[in-house]
Amino acid sequence: MKIITRTPKSSQLGSISCRILQFCLDIPFLTEDVMKHDDLTYTIIGFAYKVHNVLGFGFLESVYENALRIELESAGVAVMQQEKLKVWHGGSRCLIPVM
Repeated sequence: MKIITRTPKSSQLGSISCRILQFCLDIPFLTEDVMKHDDLTYTIIGFAYKVHNVLGFGFLESVYENALRIELESAGVAVMQQEKLKVWHGGSRCLIPVM
């Protein structure tokens, strides 16, 4: 995994603030995994704009959701639509109401 980091020039900051900032910037903030997810996010947002530009406004959310699924699947992106999630809070399962 390749890690990309930034380091500020110490001449730009006071010694104390530089040490604090250096500590924060030593934590890796960009990895190849994160960049891969950023690319996927960019792709999804692009298709969302495409769907909106084609359909315009005024439809139910489910229409846009289905159109976005169609666009993503046609681009070869694996899609799971309205998957049920098991959510836990304080050791108890939060039930999702069925509509």
